[in-house]
Amino acid sequence: MTPILTAEQIVAEAEKKSDTSLGQRRAINRLFRMQDDSNLWPVNGRYNVIARAIRHANIVERANGMMSNLEYALFLENDESQIVNDPKNW
Repeated sequence: MTPILTAEQIVAEAEKKSDTSLGQRRAINRLFRMQDDSNLWPVNGRYNVIARAIRHANIVERANGMMSNLEYALFLENDESQIVNDPKNW
């Protein structure tokens, strides 16, 4: 089992893996996807939570400009939590 990493740890790992911002962004997405557990309650595999959060982050960036890697990772972490804990998704 892969250990659950915080947003800060994910950014640090991504920065080790790539020198480019696009490569780092891909690494951040990959690391979040690796620890996604959308198959667990309350989502029960109805959709992929981290994929939703990534799509939402892309929409926000198109409207407001690029986030730093840390802002992006924290956004994903927060959005993932909001999606899972929203009672309408139960």
